[in-house]
Amino acid sequence: MKNYLFGIGLLAMPLYGQTDRFVRMGDTLWLDAPAEAAVSEWNEASEVSHNAFWQITVRMEFATSSSNYARWYLLADQDSLQQAANACFVRIGQSSHQVELCCQEDGKVHKLLTSGPDVLAAGQPLTIQVARVGDLWRLSLPAMGWADSTVHTSVCGSRTWGVVCTYTKTRSKAFFFYDFRKEGNPCVPLPDPAYRDVRITEWMSCPPPDGADYVEIHNLSEQDYALQGLSLSNGRSTKSLPADTLYAGSYRVLTRDSDWVAGWFERCDASVVRTMADLPALTAAAGKVTLLNRYGEVVDSVSYHQELLGTLVADPCGIAYELDENDGESIGPASCDGGCGSPGMPNAFRVPVGSTSETELNGITLSHDVLRAGGTLQIRFAFSGSVLAQAAIYDLGGSLRYSIYGNELITGPVTTEWQGVDAQGRPLQPGIYILFCETVTETGKVTRKKIPFVLAPVR
Repeated sequence: MKNYLFGIGLLAMPLYGQTDRFVRMGDTLWLDAPAEAAVSEWNEASEVSHNAFWQITVRMEFATSSSNYARWYLLADQDSLQQAANACFVRIGQSSHQVELCCQEDGKVHKLLTSGPDVLAAGQPLTIQVARVGDLWRLSLPAMGWADSTVHTSVCGSRTWGVVCTYTKTRSKAFFFYDFRKEGNPCVPLPDPAYRDVRITEWMSCPPPDGADYVEIHNLSEQDYALQGLSLSNGRSTKSLPADTLYAGSYRVLTRDSDWVAGWFERCDASVVRTMADLPALTAAAGKVTLLNRYGEVVDSVSYHQELLGTLVADPCGIAYELDENDGESIGPASCDGGCGSPGMPNAFRVPVGSTSETELNGITLSHDVLRAGGTLQIRFAFSGSVLAQAAIYDLGGSLRYSIYGNELITGPVTTEWQGVDAQGRPLQPGIYILFCETVTETGKVTRKKIPFVLAPVR
């Protein structure tokens, strides 16, 4: 773990940006630019990007606006902050006098977290803190007692951090920054996946007219991998995957239209869907999809044709192919429930059924593996500490029947109950159901588990 204090121990490190427009004394930095409308930046070398904490106190002697505001860059992949293609920064002001945590990927900016309006007051200092643990980001305004968290994957390493000021000529000396602090680790290069460490587990080659092809990949190993350097091929063209981290056990869904994929399917983990504008087009009737490493070696490959969908599928339009992850070879159609696909989630194809009286997976325990209608199923989360949790009950067709936790922060151990009903409180029909759980720990570890059980009729 590397620890830094602004102005202490960094004097020998390179300084970049328009340093003649800023004055720095100790741990205080302020804009001292000519009286003209401009954008000025000050930055300093920094590799901190992972499992990190950043802090700044800002004071601006004016009411912020779209013409007068600041961006505090936590990390950026270029020496010049304004030329960075990949970065994370806090936008201070610009709209509604609020604070926004943003991530920039390939030049496109995404808002991750936004404070309430009017947290910035002219002439008043505001301390801002950001923490990143794995994929968990937290934005805090400690003096106001406000904080919020979200999960977002970014593999951006860092070369610099600093501030960028946008101002009119009357504000060219009215930006003040102090109490800079950062601590954390640099980005460590990840290895390339070995053969079939990452599998192609679901794909749609014949989407509806308003839809888009997609390819789902699943990391079956215990090692995290960088997607940057990997590529997908349809046999005619090969395109590189977007920069991202595929954590152990996790999924990514690649598509030209992430909004459509995230909105079309009942069973879809929208948080793992990524836009890949140049995804090689999949041939509708039959084809091949291959995942390659940076050296052009095959990591995984699947071939498909419409006969694999079975005789009951008269029209393949809008039906995804699924790999049976139990045997690692069989291919069949995605469930006709749930939108005929489950991008980013475990496949419904050949779900195994347990037979023990109490099923336990990674600290998640069911009180019964056979629940009689009218009874109560207790779901125990036996871990200690806090996690972001999603938990829901699906039928074998892949349809969501009841949501327990929806990306909520829970602290274990905790027990919740389910009475065999759907989201509207109506009793479900007897059959086999699946409890699907996903947890993200404070260290960024993602765990996904599915636990099958039987809902039996009353004796």
